[in-house]
Amino acid sequence: MKLFAYVVVLVLVLFLSACNQAKDPFEQYPLDGFTPDGSRWGAEIDFELGGDMLEAQIRDIYENTRNYIGKIIKIEGFFGSDPSLKHPFVRQYVLGCCEGEIAPFGLPVNWGIEYPAAGTWTEAIGVLVSDKKGEIYLELLSLTKIPEPMDAHKPES
Repeated sequence: MKLFAYVVVLVLVLFLSACNQAKDPFEQYPLDGFTPDGSRWGAEIDFELGGDMLEAQIRDIYENTRNYIGKIIKIEGFFGSDPSLKHPFVRQYVLGCCEGEIAPFGLPVNWGIEYPAAGTWTEAIGVLVSDKKGEIYLELLSLTKIPEPMDAHKPES
């Protein structure tokens, strides 16, 4: 009887430890965006951020991070960096609730090669990851320069 109890406990421990192992998103989606045979990674984008809901989408990512980790996210916006931040970012200005209120919303990004100049409009596609400190960012699969949208919000000078 004791042997049976030990076997049951061992099976439960092994099962629970296997459930807690996170999969590396880059096993399926390599960083350069290409598969070993040279074709595009072709993965479907899980979330496309933008439009009137950008602020709500970004807030949801930060409030419910575990629902987004490992997902492929696309965001368009201006590229920028700040020496006080660990990662550069892709953001858009979003209109606030009050007249004339405007604020930038976006995501930090990590790209292993040269970044575009600050203010350059880009399309960023990447996998949302979290570092050991719990800070989230997009590990980019692609970063493409795009024309600035005609309807892009800008702060008043």
